[in-house]
Amino acid sequence: VDDGIIVKKLYFNGTVFPSERKTRVFAVVCRPDETDETPHKGVLVVGDYKKPIPLADLKELARKGFVVMAVDYAGRSGDGIGTIYPEEQRHLYVDRAEGLFYVGNSVKDNKIYEYVKNTRRAVTYMLSNEGVADVSLVAVNKGSYIGTIVLGTDSRIVRGTVVFGTLYRDYPLTDETHGSLEGNLSERLEEEDVARAWTMGLAPQSYLMTITAPLYVVISANSAHVDIVAASKMYYRVNDDSRLLVLPTTLDYLPQKYFDCVVAWLNGETVEEDFELTSFVDD
Repeated sequence: VDDGIIVKKLYFNGTVFPSERKTRVFAVVCRPDETDETPHKGVLVVGDYKKPIPLADLKELARKGFVVMAVDYAGRSGDGIGTIYPEEQRHLYVDRAEGLFYVGNSVKDNKIYEYVKNTRRAVTYMLSNEGVADVSLVAVNKGSYIGTIVLGTDSRIVRGTVVFGTLYRDYPLTDETHGSLEGNLSERLEEEDVARAWTMGLAPQSYLMTITAPLYVVISANSAHVDIVAASKMYYRVNDDSRLLVLPTTLDYLPQKYFDCVVAWLNGETVEEDFELTSFVDD
């Protein structure tokens, strides 16, 4: 118990291979230290897959009465704590993983595909072992790549939130980044095939219209990571029960009053859309 919050560190099984080796997914669960047996609402936090589990964020949400869980994607590091990938998945460790746009034989070779599988297993764990009434998902920053796919493919999620995360991403074709492939038609066509596969299988925009849970999108006009115009356009693809909050004077930082809005959303309360970019004053 830490300051009124029960912190539980655990492992659960991920993919099991024919060799009988298996992924051991590391996770942290935080919950209020209470004797009340009434089921709590569950919240699955999906953060930046390159970073450790954001324990402080989990504790803060647990103080609001939620049972909160997050899984590690980066893999066991020097301190010995983290997800243990078997030989078949050693390419998923953060220090050796291919980039976001890697497509091998198929999009299933991309790390995001495996991270999504482990996240969906975490939903199963929460519903089966933590006594929660339901599970919502909060995707933060780069976690939006994982979170949007989970939200679009897992009907067990009752509410979703994307905070400072992208809702749209193009595959970077060569002539847009490293010069031109003009004159080499076969290479161009091959690259476009890869781009289509990545976009259909892994791009967040490909899953927005399949999300049935109400979605709360929080973005910053001054974001260093998110194109606010693209995100605003993508927002109109989501279901009518969703809401958009635009923060004009922050740089990917959530003031307390708007953190409380996220908490209210996760509790099933109604929040109002805020598109006005000139009226916000940070209290």
